[in-house]
Amino acid sequence: MIYESVCREARAISSASLARPLDPQTWAQTLAERRRRWREMLGLEPLPERTPLEVTITGVLERSDYVVEKLHFQCVPQAYIAGNLYRPRKVKGRLPTVLYLCGHTKGKVAPGYQAFPRWFAQHGYVALVLDTIEQGECQGTHHGTYHLGRWDWMSRGYTPAGTEVWAAMRALDYLETRADVDAERMGVTGL
Repeated sequence: MIYESVCREARAISSASLARPLDPQTWAQTLAERRRRWREMLGLEPLPERTPLEVTITGVLERSDYVVEKLHFQCVPQAYIAGNLYRPRKVKGRLPTVLYLCGHTKGKVAPGYQAFPRWFAQHGYVALVLDTIEQGECQGTHHGTYHLGRWDWMSRGYTPAGTEVWAAMRALDYLETRADVDAERMGVTGL
């Protein structure tokens, strides 16, 4: 009975959410509250402390027209996020930058997650591709609720989506510190 009620409520909210776009004034007036609610749904309200990233470059692969920096950083202490940073071999000034996020695959080793960031680097961008937690080189358990019966996670404020969003936010923090990145020209994409 409760489950059906929650499902009906979710359907009603979803069906009305895009029924009519907000006018520009309402959009601007409600932006802060909508962002706060979004962070709350992700378990990121308030935002965690931005602790030192402790970025470590573990290797560099030099190709004819691009370079790959293999790295990891800590989105929170002791939570390591692995990534590959692609950049042009010859960098002149600050470059537009793309954060490339992996979906639920083998992580950044999947062919598409190598080809697209490489293309960006070959065309004058910096591109950072991250492994998702529990995929590739990142350790963790996202499937604990239904695989391990950890139904308490949500009530404790943990959501896998929130963890991934926080990792992406911290990746953007790292990118802003790089001399080859133009922080005014950054985007996010992925599969």
